Amino acid sequence: MTILRAVILALCVCSPLSAQFVGAGFQVVRSDQIDMRGSRGPALRFGFGPIDLRYDYLVAHGQRFDYPCGGGFIPPGCVQETIDYSSHVHSIFLGARARLLSRGSFDLFVLPEVGLTSGTFAKQSTTGPQSASSSGYNLGAGAAVELAASRLRGTAIGGWIAARFRGFVAPGSYAVDGFEPHRQQHWIGSVELGVRYGLQPR
Repeated sequence: MTILRAVILALCVCSPLSAQFVGAGFQVVRSDQIDMRGSRGPALRFGFGPIDLRYDYLVAHGQRFDYPCGGGFIPPGCVQETIDYSSHVHSIFLGARARLLSRGSFDLFVLPEVGLTSGTFAKQSTTGPQSASSSGYNLGAGAAVELAASRLRGTAIGGWIAARFRGFVAPGSYAVDGFEPHRQQHWIGSVELGVRYGLQPR
């Protein structure tokens, strides 16, 4: 619901402008949140004048040596072992494109961004019933540096490659005895490759 409200608000902001392009990309992510360190996933992008509206979906699955139970206090009988972990994180961001350099069909942009993420984190014992899961959301801001080609060889198809960094804060009070891994997400860095399609003639 948090992401849905953010999408509606973002579309209300962008609606007076005509969409110039749509795009889809794939990104590989690094983060200080342990469950997200191997995340990767798709990104959808809509260009409204100088404003970009982005939706990202990041997924990570793996195994590590950890406690399968959650919370600030480890209950008796819960010991470290090999666990399965996963994270599913959605984000919606608004960015403003500012051109730094232009050479032929290629442009170099910087994109300051603001938005939020909402995700679910889970871990499960591989040998027993112990498990833990938690959902939460974070507010974020950051920036990307992007090399883009709006149209290649006169077609409506272009592309981009970008490096992005976002920092996050988790609003609200912290439950000391709760399992809230989203509060360990302080930053995300990513590299992205994408393809775009122009909706308006140049």
